[in-house]
Order: sequence, then structure tokens, then C-alpha cells
Amino acid sequence: HMLMPLANGNLLLSLEGGFNLQATADATAACLKVLLGDPCPQLISTSSPCQSAMESISAVISVHRKYWKCLQNRELSSWRDVQAFPEASELTDDVDEMLDIIMMEVMRPLPPYQTGLLYDERMKDHFNMWDFQHPEQPRRISQIFARHEELHLVERCYPILAHPANESQVEMCHSLTYITSLKSTKEMNSRELHRQSCEYNSIFISPQTYDSALLAVGSLFNVVDAVLTGQVQNGVALIRPPGHHAERDVACGFCFFN
Repeated sequence: HMLMPLANGNLLLSLEGGFNLQATADATAACLKVLLGDPCPQLISTSSPCQSAMESISAVISVHRKYWKCLQNRELSSWRDVQAFPEASELTDDVDEMLDIIMMEVMRPLPPYQTGLLYDERMKDHFNMWDFQHPEQPRRISQIFARHEELHLVERCYPILAHPANESQVEMCHSLTYITSLKSTKEMNSRELHRQSCEYNSIFISPQTYDSALLAVGSLFNVVDAVLTGQVQNGVALIRPPGHHAERDVACGFCFFN
């Protein structure tokens, strides 16, 4: 995955060595799976190298350390202090069991769709009633989605529907008093909304702000759920208003629900 941007992805993967037949076959299959475009599996941590490997590593370090400052910060003897793993001949059964566990993760079934995409026009209903050129404007998400359509990316994604969050979900991060206060803005007139907006730092509120903020939060939950339930491998949510500056009891920096 890290090498894919090099040479426009024209890669030659050259594998050498490997004398445990199962490990060699499994490792090669795992490499091929990634080259086919599947995500890198999260592998279990293995133990320290065996004693002969540690001796080889120390010998290489002793030659190279005069050229590399990062190798000069440790005494050479400290590289040999790592608890060595017993020689492979003593652990044939354990190694085979470990390889089986690793390959279960490598070959774990993938979701039917790679990427989910969520976008809903209703989140454009939140807008600045007094400054139509405000940087946090409805076109921020519509222009992103339009560009995705121009590049034919939307048709390659699985559509995820948007649903508003409920108040109990929002309460995981915010106080009920704050939520109730923001909810009350749905019934305010323009003068009241302007006064309420000025109570916060870099905030504007319209009658649709509360519902748009709930929809943004709920939409993010939906994308996360789609990934965790195996519906998609990963997902993108084009949502607003944003939330990362919002505090428990205070809207801040264009944000309402964090």
C-alpha cells in the first residue's frame, strides 16, 4: 500500500527465501491479495526473532552503525539483550498454529461493497441569514458531491441513507440543557436568532440549524454502522454543519454537535 504511489503503481514485487513451506505459501498469497486491491490485514504481533537471527542482526548493525546516527544511540550489546525466541525447530506446532490464525485474518471475507457514500441535500438548509458569502455555506457539500459526480466516483460507491440522530445519541457528548437550548431556535424569529448566534463564538443559527445538525450527526453514525456491520469496507460522509469545535455546553467555530 505504501509503494502504490511510486512509479504510477507499476510495481514488481520480488520475494526471496522462505523455507517454511506454509509460511512461504501464505505470505505470497497475502501479498497477491493486497496487489489485487484488498486492504492490508491487521496481523497479530509475533515474538522476538530466534537467537541465530539476533546474531545476524547484531553483525549487520556492527558494520552499519558508523554510517547511521540512529544506530549509534545504543550500545551494540543492547541489541543482543532482547529475549530471543526459541529456534524454529522447537516450535513447529506453534508456528503452524500462528500461521493459521494469521491466514484467517488475511482471508477474512470482505464486505460486498468497498466504499459507502452519504450525502443529503437537507444539510444545506442550515445557512447564514445575514451573510450569504460566509465561508461555511451550503455549497461546501454540494460542490464536493457535484465534483464526485463529474469524476464518476458516485456511481462506484454504495449509497448510504441519511437519518437524523436522536437526542440520546447527542447526549453522549452534550448536556441536555444545551441540546434543549439549541432546539428552541427552531421557533425563533430572525432577530432572536441573531441574538442567540451572538452568544457564541463564530456561530450563525437559522431555523433549520438544529435539524441539520441532527442529520449531520446521524449520518456519521450511519456510515460508521455500515462499516462495523460489514456492509462496506469504508465510507465517506459529506455532512454539515461541522462539529469538531463544539464543546459540551457551547457551540463554537461553525460547530454545534461534536
